Amino acid sequence: MEQEAYVLDAPRAALRQQEGVPIRDPRLSPAGNRLARQLSLLLDLLGRMENWQRHPGLAELKRDDRQLLAPSFWRLARDARNVADLVNDLWPSITGDDAS
Repeated sequence: MEQEAYVLDAPRAALRQQEGVPIRDPRLSPAGNRLARQLSLLLDLLGRMENWQRHPGLAELKRDDRQLLAPSFWRLARDARNVADLVNDLWPSITGDDAS
């Protein structure tokens, strides 16, 4: 219901937000807006990485490319797992649901 009211009150802002353009959401605190921008950017980049891996992706890389990029891929996997674990730990406080 709150989202519907936001769309009706600020349709252009809602459209920009839907298109992934980071904007200031008046319903959020300054910290909430910073986090919303970071989430938007992160989700966009993760989506691009997922798409790259699913479609030609690694097949386009030469052997030397793979060896040079391996530490970055390892770090990506490690950091993504760490962030996912932290989000899972935070989830009950976000949703108010104590069940995991």
